[in-house]
Parts: sequence; structure tokens; C-alpha cells
Amino acid sequence: MPFSDRTPGPLPPGYPLAATDAAGQPIGAGTRVCIPCLPDWLIHDLPEPEVAELRRFEGQSLPVLRIDAYGYLWFGENSPRFCLRPAEVLVEPIDSSSPG
Repeated sequence: MPFSDRTPGPLPPGYPLAATDAAGQPIGAGTRVCIPCLPDWLIHDLPEPEVAELRRFEGQSLPVLRIDAYGYLWFGENSPRFCLRPAEVLVEPIDSSSPG
């Protein structure tokens, strides 16, 4: 299912979320971030096999696939699978020692 950036009207107060991580670093599509832990709001109603599948992303560095109209960050291996709030991740430092 393709994602749409359109919303059915004005966004609720507080949205879109600020595109900054837990440390205040800016985030954009393609930014690599670390997911320290999955928030309870994401997994509390999921069946255990799905929770186990999502938990494998904890502690991993992943690129942000997209940011939706509400400001949520979307992740997945080949297509968007789950989202987090920007303040729930940490931007990975850029390795300045690599040639570029």
C-alpha cells in the first residue's frame, strides 16, 4: 500500500512532530539512526511473534525510509514496516575518518 503525505484535514495540535532525535539532532529521510528500545505504545497490543520480530531492530542502526505528514519516522528493510517518534531514536554519528 503506498503511503500518502496527505491528511484528512488540519493536523492535531502538536503535529507534525519536530524532526529531531532524543538529543536534539536533526533527522531527515535517509538519516541513519539507532533505535535504543521499542516504545510500549508500539508493541503493547501485538502478538508475541510480531513483538519478537520488531525487537530485533532494538540497538540497530537503520536508515529512516520516510517521514510522514505527522512527523513519524518509518523503518523497514525494503519498505515501511513500523514507525517511531523522532524523540525515540538517536542519530548515528557520521564517521569522519572514512574517505569521502
